[in-house]
Amino acid sequence: MTAGGGNTTMLLRLSERTRVDFWSVQYGHFLARRGIILKQAMSVFGQYSIAQRWLIEPALGLGHVTPCVLLSTPTGFEAVHDYLVRLQYGVYT
Repeated sequence: MTAGGGNTTMLLRLSERTRVDFWSVQYGHFLARRGIILKQAMSVFGQYSIAQRWLIEPALGLGHVTPCVLLSTPTGFEAVHDYLVRLQYGVYT
């Protein structure tokens, strides 16, 4: 390697192969919460397609708000998670 030149080439190759996303931290948190809830909803409803549809339709037990909208905050995530647990165990209060 030459002084500086070889290191630059190595860095450029790394950056060419590395995918860089420019999403906000909040969006990253939303995606993580959505993944967790989608997995839980699949367990409750039995099918991926039903779980996906449930995420984007207003839910009676969530005040007629779509679960996906609530996932933007930690409090909303907890509400959706708790609602799915209630559905799973048949607790409709």
